Amino acid sequence: MNQGQQHSVTIQSIERGDRGLFPKCVSSDSSIGPRAFGFPSLLWGLEWDGGKGRWGGVASSRWVGGSRVGHWGRRLRSRQVQTMASERVQGSPPLASNPTRVHSSEIKRDLVTRLFDIGAVKLGGEWKLKSGILSPVYVDLRLTVSHPEVLDSVATSLVQSLTNASPGLAYDLICGVPYTALPFATAVSLQTRKPMVMRRKEAKDYGTKKIIEGDFGVGQRCLIVEDLVTSGLSVMETVEPLEAVGLQVSDVVVLLDRQQGGRENLSMRGIKLHAVLTMNEVLDILQNEGKITEQVAASVRSFLQDNQMLRPMEIEQPQTPKSYTERAGACRNPVGAKLLRLMDEKRTNLAVAADVETEIELLTLAESIGSGIFILKT
Repeated sequence: MNQGQQHSVTIQSIERGDRGLFPKCVSSDSSIGPRAFGFPSLLWGLEWDGGKGRWGGVASSRWVGGSRVGHWGRRLRSRQVQTMASERVQGSPPLASNPTRVHSSEIKRDLVTRLFDIGAVKLGGEWKLKSGILSPVYVDLRLTVSHPEVLDSVATSLVQSLTNASPGLAYDLICGVPYTALPFATAVSLQTRKPMVMRRKEAKDYGTKKIIEGDFGVGQRCLIVEDLVTSGLSVMETVEPLEAVGLQVSDVVVLLDRQQGGRENLSMRGIKLHAVLTMNEVLDILQNEGKITEQVAASVRSFLQDNQMLRPMEIEQPQTPKSYTERAGACRNPVGAKLLRLMDEKRTNLAVAADVETEIELLTLAESIGSGIFILKT
C-alpha cells in the first residue's frame, strides 16, 4: 500500500480486549485485498463536533500490508458507533457517554520509540542547558517538523489527551507557545477544526503592531499547546499576553512533562496541565524496549529529582529607564546624589582621569573638555 493512498475501511465487528476495543476491519485497498485484519494499537473514542454532527474516530499506528499507516482517519456517525459498540461488545456503554481511554501502553510506546529514533529525545550523554547546567537528557522536539508521520501522531496524541483527561473541557481557540509548539498547535487546530491565534514574542513596529495575531473576541476561552514543560515559565509568558487582550486561559496541553515542577507551578497560577507523556513514562518505555540501560534511566531520574523548579514564577518585565535625577532621589549617599544630578544637568556621565604634572596643564585640560564631562579627577 502506497503512503497516503486513499482507501476505505469497513468495520465488521468490535471485540473487547485487554487494551481496549479491537475492531475487525476490511480494507478496500487492492494491495491488501478484501480480508479482515485487526488494529492491535487502537486510537478509539475521539469525538468532536465537525459542524455536521458528532463523529467518532478510528486510527492505528501498526504495520499493515508492509507499510506503516500513521493515521487511518475513518470517521463514523456517532449513532453508528454507539450501535456497533453496544451490539458487539457485551456490557459496553455507548462511546458518546463513556469513551474508551485511548492512550494505551502500546500507543505511548510507539510514539516514544519514534521520538527516540528520530533523535528528538536524547539520553546517555551530557548536554549543556540554557541555564548552564549539564544534563543527561536533552529533548529537541523541533525535529518533528521534518517527520510528518511523527508530527501527525503527536497532534493526534495531544487531542486524545484532552479527550481522555477532561471530556467536558471546552475551548474556543488554540494558541501554541512560540516557537517549537507552533507546528503542534497548527496540527491540533486542523484535527479539531478549532481556530488558532498566534502569539508574537515581540510586537511588530509596523502594520497592526499586534502581539496576538488572528481573529478572536474578548471572553473567548483559549487552549495553550506546548511541546515541553519544565518550570512552566514559557507557558506563563504566553498566558499573560493572551489575558491582556481579554482571552480566558485555564488549560494547557503538552506533549512531554519533564516532571521538574512545571505542573505544580502552573497549578498555583490556576492553569491545569494535560500531558501526553511524563519523563518517567519515557524512561520506562525506552528501558523496556532496550533503547537505554537501567543506569542511564537512573541517572536521568536522579538529575530530575535534584533539579526541581518548584518556585513562584516571576516573568521579567522590561524596566523603564530612570533619569539620573530620579535615581538621585533614591540615593542615600549625598555625594552620590549630587553627582547623579550633575550628570542630568550636564547631560553626560563621562569622567576623565587627568595624567598631568603641573597645575597649568590641569587647568588647560579642564578648560578644553569641561563642558563635555561631569567630573575631572587627578
